[in-house]
Amino acid sequence: MISGNRTFRFISALLILYLFTILLPVALHWEGLSQFITNFYGEQFELLELFGFSATIGLFLWAYIEGRLRRPASWRAWLPIWLTVFLGLFWLSILVETSSTPGDYPCYQNAAEALLQNKTPYRGCYFYPPLLAQGLAFLSKSIVSFGGLFGQGVAPDSTWPVVFYLFQSLQLLSILVAFRLSLALAQELKLKKLLSVIFVSSLFVLNTPLLRTVILHQVNLWILTAVLGIILLINKKPFWAGVITAFSGHIKVYPLIFALPFAVGKKWHALLGLVAGLAVFVLVPVSLGFRWSIWQQYGQFFLRFPQYNAPRNNSLYSIAANILVLTGADVTSEGSIWRFAPRVGYYLLVLGVIGWLVWRFLQTRKIIKGVYLFDQKRYLLVEYGFLMDMVAAQLLVSPSLWEHQWVIILPFVLWAVSFQYNLTRRPHIPAAFAGILMIYAVPSFDMIPFSYVRIAGLLVLLWITNPGLILEDELPGKWADRYGQYLFSSIDK
Repeated sequence: MISGNRTFRFISALLILYLFTILLPVALHWEGLSQFITNFYGEQFELLELFGFSATIGLFLWAYIEGRLRRPASWRAWLPIWLTVFLGLFWLSILVETSSTPGDYPCYQNAAEALLQNKTPYRGCYFYPPLLAQGLAFLSKSIVSFGGLFGQGVAPDSTWPVVFYLFQSLQLLSILVAFRLSLALAQELKLKKLLSVIFVSSLFVLNTPLLRTVILHQVNLWILTAVLGIILLINKKPFWAGVITAFSGHIKVYPLIFALPFAVGKKWHALLGLVAGLAVFVLVPVSLGFRWSIWQQYGQFFLRFPQYNAPRNNSLYSIAANILVLTGADVTSEGSIWRFAPRVGYYLLVLGVIGWLVWRFLQTRKIIKGVYLFDQKRYLLVEYGFLMDMVAAQLLVSPSLWEHQWVIILPFVLWAVSFQYNLTRRPHIPAAFAGILMIYAVPSFDMIPFSYVRIAGLLVLLWITNPGLILEDELPGKWADRYGQYLFSSIDK
């Protein structure tokens, strides 16, 4: 562990190292050094190719700094450090080699350009709250101003390759931070250290959703990092957990669901941070010159949020729509009586999911109050049971659920494994392994019903984390039957 003064030195060193890593390609790109440099994908991607060079140096320097400060005494202590370097190089190579593919990033850039031209960003494929587009637009303006400070005239249109470069560098940083936060969460969930290091590392390699996120230049990594931070900070720094929730809710709406466990757990400081963060991330862009009217535009767009029938989109809407399609219903024609049926089916399925999650919550509360549990079991169930269900709920109730969005489920996967090792005496290890592979390892394809493999995997993990398994362990035989009857009758009332 790093503590006290070493923590400050470690964080300071990392910030300096990150600045070095992203600024070195810019320096190498300057006129006067260009005779030593060429590019393969074109000049607009030269910075990213050079980032492969600078980030490689940065990763090894980071390992040296952490090694000096932590002073690992064994190979097991060194393992997280060198696995971070390995994963960094692995994803750095993929990130650099796929940066020339457009993915979803043009949607973000087009929205930012629209804001700079005082137009609405919601006429294309930008489906997010305003903050992401506002951030990219502000970054573009800042690059123009920064060039002016050094006497370099920078045309606004020429800033976008630099903005994309900074975006991609942040993607790599998000992967590395998410990896280390995942290791920390595994320890909080009482998984053995060596097991957690190997398991988490495997999840960051065999991970189709993460691969799709990197290839498509999606912002789900930001949400994953935020969710991990929320879970780790909620009991230590609840106000900042609320602020992080607000930030992630301004990128994609569904992390705001964490307001429920904040309220249920009486985390008033977290709720205060959430409210304050929501306000700040609206007011700061306005103070920087962005218009209030963008929120009206976003509200109008949100009411007609697009939904998709593609089987690889594992949302409940897609499931409802394709069930109707298989029965011969015409759900696409304007005049069809079935046109609104998928939406109705989606709402009914969401109500079913909400009811199921409420039942799990009530079951957990009854167990905590009515059953004697060892301290570790009680701690895990009280602190993480409902919180982790909300991680799953983010995806279950989402109206659109593409493959790349599944990176966010990682905390729940760790919870499912911890549940088998720490909370039940009859672990379902094969089922857990199958559910994890269904979510992470299966490639993307469109074939009804097999494309719904990821949501099926999540349902498997929800099944093996059913609080009733704890009840069966603690109250065997007829006592379990009697208490179970009392429990379920209480819930029905």
